[in-house]
Amino acid sequence: MSILILIVVLLLNISGYSLGYGLAKLFKLNMKRRRTLSIEIGMQNAGLGTVLALKYFSSEVALPAALFVIVSVITSALLARVWRRNGIN
Repeated sequence: MSILILIVVLLLNISGYSLGYGLAKLFKLNMKRRRTLSIEIGMQNAGLGTVLALKYFSSEVALPAALFVIVSVITSALLARVWRRNGIN
């Protein structure tokens, strides 16, 4: 696995969290909805990408999508834990 793929996957994931939170804040949503939107956009269609890549292409093509699924689950759990631990309301 290339380190470049991991870096790109992490950047995409973090960008999704940031954009989701930022847009929710822009539209003046409450904190609970900001967090929900952040995680939803950060994890957006991760599993679907893997399934589609396997169906229409090869397992090599599906690797970044599969890695994105794993990274999304881990980073979402970490983000939720940080928010809970720090009591960010």
